[in-house]
Amino acid sequence: MSARRFSDFAQADRGISDLLEVLVSDSTPDRYGEVMRELGQHLARAITSKHPFPADSAKDICVVCTVEDADFLAKGVLGGLQQEGVPASRLHLYCIWNEKVRNENVSLSPIKKRYAEPFDQQHVVFVVVKSIISGACVVKTNLTRALSDAKDAEVIVAAPVLLKGAQERLASEFPSGLSDRFEYVWFAEDDKRNGDVVIPGIGGLVYERLGIKSIASHMPEIVRERRRSHFQMAK
Repeated sequence: MSARRFSDFAQADRGISDLLEVLVSDSTPDRYGEVMRELGQHLARAITSKHPFPADSAKDICVVCTVEDADFLAKGVLGGLQQEGVPASRLHLYCIWNEKVRNENVSLSPIKKRYAEPFDQQHVVFVVVKSIISGACVVKTNLTRALSDAKDAEVIVAAPVLLKGAQERLASEFPSGLSDRFEYVWFAEDDKRNGDVVIPGIGGLVYERLGIKSIASHMPEIVRERRRSHFQMAK
């Protein structure tokens, strides 16, 4: 039987555990996505409670996400940070399309393409969001790519659910001088999985629960909207 542990922030807000229960229920893709956006907003509040972003700070905040999380968890985090007083002009999206490659000895998540808004590489905080963190593969790949653009950035890793030991697994993939700077924000920690699926986790594989048929061909609406907005501002 799996054991679930809640973070202090989740214990202080009963609404978070209620939302996590919806994720593992037989909910529709629309309801599942709505709950992920709500959890993103809660993550934003948890992030700012640990790491305030003063309105007069010079630092940009760059939200790094996978394509399947963009319209849901990442959108909720971006909106939640604005609600917490972070100016929209300081918020940037960095969306990555990963391919999953597995064989008997290795699991890789190479990057096929990305959408990255310009940000101040000398003064930036990366907020890496993912619906669930079990192994370190995807987060490591995406964080490594983001850090190649700003190697001295602060890093916050945020997820509604993680598998026990995920923080240590991710930290082991980076030099200690870098991984010691990582901050983690999460709501529930589970200790059991069946293959790739954490139990109870988020109720399965996120893209399947959201009704996304192909990650490779999926284009998030938030990317379309923000790309149009940035193009119009650049004209």
